[in-house]
Amino acid sequence: MHFVIDYKNVVSISREFYQSLLHLKSNLKKDQKHLHALNLSMELLKQIKADGIESAFHLIKSLDSLIAEEKSLAKKNNTLNVDFINPFLLATKKTLEVQCKTKVKILKPFLKKDQISNVAIASVLSLISNEFSGSIVLSFTKESFLKIYKNMFSEEHKELTAELEDAAAELLNIIYGLAKIDLNTKGFNFQKALPTILKGEKISIRQSGLEPVVIVPFETDAGPLHLEIEFNKPIMEEKHA
Repeated sequence: MHFVIDYKNVVSISREFYQSLLHLKSNLKKDQKHLHALNLSMELLKQIKADGIESAFHLIKSLDSLIAEEKSLAKKNNTLNVDFINPFLLATKKTLEVQCKTKVKILKPFLKKDQISNVAIASVLSLISNEFSGSIVLSFTKESFLKIYKNMFSEEHKELTAELEDAAAELLNIIYGLAKIDLNTKGFNFQKALPTILKGEKISIRQSGLEPVVIVPFETDAGPLHLEIEFNKPIMEEKHA
């Protein structure tokens, strides 16, 4: 996850190196990896600041400090994962069972590696908090959504129409509202948000953040559905020695 360049014996840095460094950092970022600098001299620090390229260098004090920071962050994130995800799971189960009269079983969450297949309609909501940002996606197969819609409104439909889309958005809105009550008591301070709808034969859901996306599958008597949860770390100022 981490690449460290040791500048211990470096006395100067060329503009060509800047270009290569930015290219490397960009490629690592796409793979959710990080680039760090070690042993930058005061002269080099002055140079990169003068050249306006300081953001490309994330200076660390030592490898041990990086490892300690990573362990601390991992421990914090594990706690945050549970505190953050569970309210959405419970809210989804409650919403479907109460509003849609649909029995629900929460299956084992996993990290997203590939697109979920057979998604015909999905509701997407952006999350904004004083702790972090992210998104939640509630996705259905065509069959599961039409059955859930029938359970919810006692209306049977054979095809997904624009008229039915609002129901997918409303379901996620209810889920978010219930989860938000719980999360905000824990100090997350989530703001109001409105879902948007994706619909089509082959929906591709791509989150824009760098953090892993958690997928929670649900087994219902109407068919399968999935909740995708992404949250990004808060943006913090990089500290340089």
